[in-house]
Amino acid sequence: MLRVAGIEQESMIDGEGIRFVLFMQGCSHNCTGCHNPETHDFHAGTSMKMEDIIKLTESDPLIDGVTLSGGDPFFQAKKLIPLCKYWKSKGLNIWAYTGFIFDEFMKYKENKQSDDRLTSDMIELLNYLDVVVDGPFIIDKRTLGKEYIGSSNQRLIDVQKTLKSNAIILYELNNDNW
Repeated sequence: MLRVAGIEQESMIDGEGIRFVLFMQGCSHNCTGCHNPETHDFHAGTSMKMEDIIKLTESDPLIDGVTLSGGDPFFQAKKLIPLCKYWKSKGLNIWAYTGFIFDEFMKYKENKQSDDRLTSDMIELLNYLDVVVDGPFIIDKRTLGKEYIGSSNQRLIDVQKTLKSNAIILYELNNDNW
């Protein structure tokens, strides 16, 4: 069972294209000015079966991809892995928002000292993600001028290119769609 804060069936603001957005419950980053503070409590929200979430995505032929938001989806990485595997098998691209800094994932992967909240499941989840929007929301760096981010410290990471090159590769937006 996943702890879910909410679902947006067809969003055009949480990544490229028309997206199914799954707002996960639970976050310990506690960013000042977070626009989803109700998602911080790990025990709040609703329990949902993976099968029920799959039915929602299968029932909508308009969606181009899935966005995992929150809260922070990485805190439920182990439970999200089978769901993301399924979505990838159906050809959907997957974005995830996290308050973690991607460099910390890379350090953990290389067995270097990193954020002590990271787990091997979080690193495995990366294998199924296309884009990660990383970094905590910092209210003093708030921006409305960049797509898909809330503060200028956040980045859109091309996850698969980053994992292959072992260096952070930023995702290039496809503005041809607009």
